[in-house]
Parts: sequence; structure tokens; C-alpha cells
Amino acid sequence: MANATLQPGAVGAHCDRGILILDGTPPALGSYVLPGNNYHVYDYALFWGSIRRDAERRLAAWHR
Repeated sequence: MANATLQPGAVGAHCDRGILILDGTPPALGSYVLPGNNYHVYDYALFWGSIRRDAERRLAAWHR
């Protein structure tokens, strides 16, 4: 969606043995959710703000 806005904290997540687990109830995302509530298709769409912050943090550490 071209006019979407970032909604911090709308979807939480944590890793469990290398698998990303969504916390709480994710928003309705349509028919692309895979069987077993697999949201892999939405990895970047749901967490791009967090991914960007992590990349900026890692780059700053590398520059130091």
C-alpha cells in the first residue's frame, strides 16, 4: 500500500530456536497468510521499521 503509515508496536515478535514468532493478534492480512498462520510473506512488510533500525545500529557499530 503506497500510503501506509508506520504503526510502532502494532505487531510484536520474538525468536524461538531460529523461528520468528508473532506476539499477540496480528492484523488481518488477507489470503497470503500461509497454512499454520505462517506470516513469512509479510516478514519485511510487518517489520521493516525494526529491520531498518537494526541495520543502522549495526552500521554505526561497524564504523566505530
